[in-house]
Amino acid sequence: MPLTWCRLALAWAALLACTEPAPPPARTADVPRAAAAPVRRDSTWVDVTGPTLIAFYPSNAAGLLDSAGDAGTALDDFGYYLAQASDSLRALDVRVVSVTGQPLHIVTDGRVTEFRSARDSADLGYYLVAPGRSAVVLYGAQTDVDLIDAAVRHLLVPPAHPTRRE
Repeated sequence: MPLTWCRLALAWAALLACTEPAPPPARTADVPRAAAAPVRRDSTWVDVTGPTLIAFYPSNAAGLLDSAGDAGTALDDFGYYLAQASDSLRALDVRVVSVTGQPLHIVTDGRVTEFRSARDSADLGYYLVAPGRSAVVLYGAQTDVDLIDAAVRHLLVPPAHPTRRE
């Protein structure tokens, strides 16, 4: 059991060390908003200026790691594989950001998109987004190979356009 705890702790530390920290909180957002009240920005806000992989996980992750159930195993895998993929993703100029809690607020080209995971899905996953592209959401822990492949397919390869027939 102590070996499992050490593995979980090391994977969690790797997850936190290998991802870009969220920006510091600001009092108001610099994005247009219909409401007159200022927007409070916290660590769930991510500014997207290029290909970005946002890893999201529940705010009670530390408690889940302590549990011996499937949730602890999924979080362990989540942190381990994200840490394994981070260097390769950065080499491909994909920004990697970890965010605790939801909803996520993704700011792209001055527009805010609020994301909440579907009720019937896992509270951990990946939100892949780039300016000018539709976002893709992957739920659950993915392997490092799957993360790199998804980033290449959804963020880097030019979208296919149907050929024109005349």
